[in-house]
Amino acid sequence: MIYQVRSRVLKVDKPYITLLALFLPTFIWAYFFTVPAEDAVILYEYSKNLAERGLITYGGSSQPIEGATDFFWMLIIAAMRKMGINEFAAALTLNFLGLAIVLILFNRTKDKIWICIAAILTPYFYASLSGFSAMFFVSIYLVSLKLFFAESKWVYLSILFLCLLRPDGVAWGAGIVILKLLKAQEFSKLKTELRNLLLYFMIPSLIYFAWRVSYFSELFPLPFLVKSGQPRNLGIFYYGSFRTVVLVLVPLGLTFLIFARQRNLFLQFALLFTPPTMFYSSVVLEQNVGNRFMAPLFFGTVYFLFVKFGLKALTIAVVISAVIGFKSTVGTTLSLVDSNNENVPNVARDLSYIQGRMLITEAGRLTYYSGWISEDSWGLNTPQYAKKLIRIEDVSPNKYDLIVAHCDLTLLKTVIVIDSFPDRSWLNQCKVLVEAMKQNKYQVYLLPYRRDTSVVTRIKGLLSSQGVLSRDSFGCTRHDVYAVSPKFDDSVELVNILRRYGAIKFQGDLSTVGDAVCGVVNK
Repeated sequence: MIYQVRSRVLKVDKPYITLLALFLPTFIWAYFFTVPAEDAVILYEYSKNLAERGLITYGGSSQPIEGATDFFWMLIIAAMRKMGINEFAAALTLNFLGLAIVLILFNRTKDKIWICIAAILTPYFYASLSGFSAMFFVSIYLVSLKLFFAESKWVYLSILFLCLLRPDGVAWGAGIVILKLLKAQEFSKLKTELRNLLLYFMIPSLIYFAWRVSYFSELFPLPFLVKSGQPRNLGIFYYGSFRTVVLVLVPLGLTFLIFARQRNLFLQFALLFTPPTMFYSSVVLEQNVGNRFMAPLFFGTVYFLFVKFGLKALTIAVVISAVIGFKSTVGTTLSLVDSNNENVPNVARDLSYIQGRMLITEAGRLTYYSGWISEDSWGLNTPQYAKKLIRIEDVSPNKYDLIVAHCDLTLLKTVIVIDSFPDRSWLNQCKVLVEAMKQNKYQVYLLPYRRDTSVVTRIKGLLSSQGVLSRDSFGCTRHDVYAVSPKFDDSVELVNILRRYGAIKFQGDLSTVGDAVCGVVNK
């Protein structure tokens, strides 16, 4: 019997292994020829500190900092670093494993082929190549759905893992839990479900939450405080976030309406996917590279459609989603290919040869690659700036040797007026930082975000000019502000590093639009 089972598995696995083998080179290519995304690297910083110092913290701090919300993701990557695997390689390995799990959940070879097509034609897979947990998280969510459809008690353990992997797993697991309880119509079955929920989810969750509060002295993760604390512009929602969710949900919802006939299916669909859509519409989707936050919505709905209606529904959903998300997929792919052309990682690596302290708005690669003591002015990784907007008096040349900011460059040329009680916004943060630079006589340089020599950069410029990709102003290039303290002992070496990558000293007659410098400038 064992032999028969093994033979059957091997027979099924033949095309499965072939499909996985076709994807493997993309992960290898990503490791050697791309740079992981900004927010992905923030998590690597926490993993590195945990592996090397046994402390969950950020930017050289000696205190625990709750900025790494993806607890299990951080824990697994830290463990892999202990085994000699660096953080980016660990993330790519886990995402490859996630893709393998996803393919297992679809039965026939042609089903798996369509999932591979879905991965290629939508942006979510490319977010995984950028170092995020997208495909790994999706795989755990699909396993949870699989266990739910199989009416397994282990679904609660799977949801627990999902929530510890990323805190928004609560939104994805909520509908499953509600449906499990609603399906238990008899009291004895309800009692069993409540016992399983308590044993496999609630008690472990409460233990983890109690430990987390004790360790970090914070009720909520810093990114949650920051992303949910900004002024809303669509009732309880943010317009940009709501629009992002709708663009993903509409083709999937339309496909469902084409095939659905039973009332209970409408209830299942609504309860499974309403909690996450409501949640993501009510938080600011910062660093949503490759629409990564929507990956479980896409693959989860596709899996639901496949289980309930078969391959035809899956195919229609994939095709419509690919057409609607074409711009996002193209933009994500080109940005990934062009990531190695960005200046920030190289500047950060060169900064590692000198030591200093910096204040930054871009909190990932600068900190991770430089090894500098760093504080995040937006508060995602710095508790003192998470609950209130940074103030001018918080910034001084004695405290920060370097300030790096991604801001509207016109602020450098205007007289800044800061309200007595300013709202927490990116613009107001930039106003504070720029005014602090002026008052403390920092030397201000503008560093191009990427080198302009790559073929991909030219392609993106061409697509922008044709309206395929959006861009604030064609012919202008993004520059970030690098302000050097006049009291920094290694200021000359620091300036030389910046000039090496094309930095220009700020002058009032520079032509700027938003965060971009326009026209030809003397470097």
